[in-house]
Order: sequence, then structure tokens, then C-alpha cells
Amino acid sequence: WERSDDGLSYTFTIKQGVMFHNGEELKASDVAYSIQRGIDSPYAGAIFGPVEGAEALSDYEVRVDLKYEYSPFLSAMSAPLASIVSEKAVEEHGDDFSRNPVGTGAYKIVSWEPGDRVTLEAFDDWHLGEVPIKNLVFRVLEDPATSVIALEKGEIDLLLDVPTSDRKSIEDNDNLELYEIPSHRFHYVGFNTEVGLFSDVKVRQAVAYALDRESIRQTATEGISILAQNHIAETILGFAEDVEWYEQDMDKALELIEEAGVEEGASVKIIARDGVGNKMAQVLQDNLLKINIQSDIEILEDAALTDKGKKGDFDIIINPWSTPVADADYTVNFLFHSKMIDAMNLTRYNEQSMDDMIIEAEMKAELDERGAIYKDITQQLKDDVPSIPIFFEMATLAANKDLKNVEASPSSTYYFYDLEW
Repeated sequence: WERSDDGLSYTFTIKQGVMFHNGEELKASDVAYSIQRGIDSPYAGAIFGPVEGAEALSDYEVRVDLKYEYSPFLSAMSAPLASIVSEKAVEEHGDDFSRNPVGTGAYKIVSWEPGDRVTLEAFDDWHLGEVPIKNLVFRVLEDPATSVIALEKGEIDLLLDVPTSDRKSIEDNDNLELYEIPSHRFHYVGFNTEVGLFSDVKVRQAVAYALDRESIRQTATEGISILAQNHIAETILGFAEDVEWYEQDMDKALELIEEAGVEEGASVKIIARDGVGNKMAQVLQDNLLKINIQSDIEILEDAALTDKGKKGDFDIIINPWSTPVADADYTVNFLFHSKMIDAMNLTRYNEQSMDDMIIEAEMKAELDERGAIYKDITQQLKDDVPSIPIFFEMATLAANKDLKNVEASPSSTYYFYDLEW
């Protein structure tokens, strides 16, 4: 690839002979189509917002034009949302494309049984050659205990997201191996900043002072996690080590509640998922009582929680977030830029100063300059408290000891073409 002198365009040369799973060759027109599809998506604005458009210059050359110099462009294009798709397949399947995905990867989907399993087989025309393992079956095992038993019995060979309560039994099993690394995935307590009690920043700050984050972390993960200093992981470009989160201070919390004029008996709705989210909600509920805020907890499945979250149908939402790229832009853009309201900006946080800083950081080429802006962004997020970061998970998986080349991923993004027996 080549970058223009003004930084406003990138020209990519496409490798010849890369085949889609439908037998069509990947061409520059597919790349241009995929980028335009991202621009048009209401959910991908955080990475495609700075992109003006793309044009196929030939079968194997495509130019991407930017609205302004966008420093994280290359890392953003490595995110799953920027995956290249077959124009022919998307047009053929329309709204059902997500059920009939066509890519260029090492494996292609053979069958999909919703709620049960997805079966894949090696793609013979994969452009990087033959893979050691020819067939993959991804099983959906909703009960964590059932999934561990299946691993121990040899019914499955690899388990993602090992329950903390089962770590010891896996470590003691001579036939299994546990793999672990600090992840980029964090859990947060988010406020509806648009309406209701938490539209007042003083009330949000009061909760930040009242919250026992360490107790929440211990309860939710049995201590197998890392207390979040802020919204960005330490290993991510843009982490601001000088900005520390609130220390618990009940006197300060009650003082802010009084200043905000919160009436006695005020009540709010908390929505969360079962499991970790539910455990977090229970501790949060106890903490809120100490500042005279009553709360009801509603436990929802993923789809329902996401739907309510995007509609702003909550006072507090407990949710996880992860970035697939090692750049703070991905997190702050998706979670806190106003253009992502009704998408992933679930707190509905809308501050022009934040929007401006996010764009300014994208336009800076020097890492030191970008870092200084992300420090300001982190400080504003602490001051405004649209959400409270609680802890970063450990990326933990377990596998049959004979399975080779298994590694934990901080982004929880896994590639299976390197695995072998």
C-alpha cells in the first residue's frame, strides 16, 4: 500500500488469486464495495466516519480517500467491521447475508444450527495454503458448568471463556491446559446521561464516589480480573497512566447527592445480563442504597439488553466492551462520540468537546501528540462520568493438552488455521 503525501488517500494493491468461498476471485471492486458498505452502516461510523469513499482503479488496485488525515486508519481497517465481503454474495443474499457469510478465510461455513452449533470445513482454495485441521465445530453451551464437563470428557477440545469457578479443576487435570492473558475487554456501569436522574453529572459523580469497585470486581470474577484505572487498557495506545479513577468516599458522595437535590426514595432501573452482569448489579444495588437511591434490577438476554440499551430504555446499564485493535480511538469513538448514539454509545453521552477531541486525536500523526489528547479525553470522561469502568477481564481458555499452537488473545479474537494435533 502507498499513502499520499497529504495523508488523505491510501492506494492498496490487491493480491491476485485470493478466492471467496463462493468461487469468485476477490477484486478491487469488492474492496471498494465493502468500504462503501461500512460508510453506509449506522453501526460502523466510529471507524468509517473519516472515510470519504473508495474507488477501484483496476482489478487489483483500489484507492481509499479520507475526509481528513486519519492516523488510526490502518489499524481501524484491521477490525472485523472492516472485513472485505463479496459484492456478488451480499447482493444475492441481501438481509440474509449474515446467515450466509462469504469470505476468503481458511474455513467456510457448512451448516449453522442456531442455538446449537456451527460447522466449518477447510477452504481448499485458501490463498495461504493448506491448514492442519480440516473440520471445526463450534458448539453453543450456555451453561458454563456443562461446557467444562464437556471439555473434561473430551466432547470438545477447546473452551473459550473459562468460568473462574472451574479454573482449579482444569489446572489439576493432566489432560488439559489453561491459557491466560490480560484482555482488552472491560465491564462498565453506564448511565443514561440524556434523561432521568443521571442526566445530572453531580449524581453520576456521587455514584462514582459511592461505588466499591473492588468489591464488584471480586464478587463478579472471584478476583480473576484487573481493576480498571480508566476506560483504556494499559497495553493500548492512548492509555493515560496519570489519570486515576475515583477512590471511594461516601461523605463526598452524599454531599453531591444533596447538592443535586435528589429526593429521598429516588428509584432507578438497572439492566444487565445474567452471570457476571447480575453479580455486578447486586453489589451496585447495595452501594446505591447507601446514597439513598433505590433500584430495580432487570436481567436480560443479549439481544434484549442491546435493544434496550440502544433505545435508552434504562437508567443504568451494565455492559462489557472490547476493542479488536490496539488503539484508544476505537473505544472512545464507539462509546463516547455523539454520532454513535443509537448504536454503541449506550450512555447517550453528547458533548461537543469530546467529539472535537476524538477527531483531533485522529488527525495527529505523532504518537506523543495523540497521547496527550487521549489523556485529556480520559480526564473528561472521569469528570463527566458517562460510565464507570470496573474491571478488565482475563482472556482465559482451556484446551486438550495435545492441541498445539493454542494462545490466549487479549482481544479475544482467535484464528484456528494454526492449530494442529
